[in-house]
Amino acid sequence: MYPSDRTLHRFIRMAPQATSVVAAIRKFHPYSMLSDEEVFFLNALCSTLSEPARVAELGCYVGGTTCIFGEATPAGSVVEVYDLFLHNGASRQRLRDDPLFQPESFFGIWERNTAPYKDKVSLNRGDLLETCKANIEPLDIAYVDIVKHPSLINAMMHFYSRVKLGGLVLHQDYFHWQSPWLVYQMEYLRDYFDLIGDVGHNMAVYRKSRSLDAVKSVDFLTLPVDEIFELFDRAIDRYKASKAGMLKVSKLRLALEIAPERQQQITSDIETNHSDSPRVVRYLRALQASQKDLKVMW
Repeated sequence: MYPSDRTLHRFIRMAPQATSVVAAIRKFHPYSMLSDEEVFFLNALCSTLSEPARVAELGCYVGGTTCIFGEATPAGSVVEVYDLFLHNGASRQRLRDDPLFQPESFFGIWERNTAPYKDKVSLNRGDLLETCKANIEPLDIAYVDIVKHPSLINAMMHFYSRVKLGGLVLHQDYFHWQSPWLVYQMEYLRDYFDLIGDVGHNMAVYRKSRSLDAVKSVDFLTLPVDEIFELFDRAIDRYKASKAGMLKVSKLRLALEIAPERQQQITSDIETNHSDSPRVVRYLRALQASQKDLKVMW
């Protein structure tokens, strides 16, 4: 049913050079916020599935990933879509000229964009803490692009538990500073998920290797602070250059909430060792600009 690790590694290696394939995909799905590497990888992954699949898409924006899952998965597949469909400031600005623009919600735009695949879509609109309870069927793929707030991290265990052994978890925002909780969570679960690799500068690909029964009640918001940062540092140590730097910005985002005394040390490390990476510098500046809006949530 699932592509082998070797096949997934090949897709990851091919992704940066697959420009012509991605250009063809984007002609049909122009609304995606994904990188070219991610577009290629998701399309290739879904196209290799030999049987109908059940996919949980956690966070869909205006439907770029929904369309890829809808088109590339085999007939009979189901795509569970979870989203609030509510604007933030950036999406309201980005979508304001769309004919279906509404000031509060982009649901109408998503609905239009994904209409060709509505027969595959199982829509779960609303607060994930409630909508996650709507489905219990085993999953083949969990695609995660929604954890921008600590309140959602424990809910991920519901979806991880539903993923079949050998199934895949795709963390689209693994390297983004807005989703630091995912980094230490996946390190904590290292005995249950095998890291296959990373797609571009965003996505981390995992395969489930063991049942989660032994850890299903873990509260990831109450782990000791020192343990959280030890897990985070272990993830950082796997990487070099910009990916290590991006994870350090993510670590800084976490420190601002749970360990502000570490802020200066982490910032100094980033500025000393990653000032030559435009992406890392951009992430750091974005985090610093957002500090005034961050509230202590723990």
